[in-house]
Amino acid sequence: MNMKAATGAGGVPAASTALSGVEMIGGMKKDQDHAKRAHAVFGCIALFVLWPLNVVLAGFFRKIGIHIGMSIGILVFLIIAFALGISTSHEYNRVSPPLLSPPSID
Repeated sequence: MNMKAATGAGGVPAASTALSGVEMIGGMKKDQDHAKRAHAVFGCIALFVLWPLNVVLAGFFRKIGIHIGMSIGILVFLIIAFALGISTSHEYNRVSPPLLSPPSID
């Protein structure tokens, strides 16, 4: 990046379409982050659909087998959502491993 070309008079710059020292190679590409979307979908289905449905079915049918089966299904959905959340979180600097080892204390 040409920093000399980037400096100038203060204030808000005028709108411009000039590409001073910048060249686009290829076209624009939209990033597809399916893990983040799947994390949200699995978590929302587990908490806002399956969990209330489990409470209603357990209350109406009073069959422990239905309640246990639905609870296991909810647990599976939540584990999947949790794993997808962990895999997605590594895209951000806050959870990335440090590039350098910590300084030693002598």
